[in-house]
Amino acid sequence: MRAFYLILDYWFNNNRTKELELSLKKVNERFPAEEKPCLMLMGLYRSQKRFSEAVATYRLCEQVMECDIQYGAIFRNEI
Repeated sequence: MRAFYLILDYWFNNNRTKELELSLKKVNERFPAEEKPCLMLMGLYRSQKRFSEAVATYRLCEQVMECDIQYGAIFRNEI
């Protein structure tokens, strides 16, 4: 994951927002339970004043985290 973050950071610092957005979306698809890329994508959308997309990303991330918590509890026999 660290390599992903280094690439994303490079694109962010060099104002390559299209590449950054596409990469964040791919990382979110590949690792849906990772919170950091989701937060980065929401921040990118907010900086571009694309608030509806930021909210949609938040809701998707929220659903994934809820499922992760629920199924994690099932596997740990906490329910």
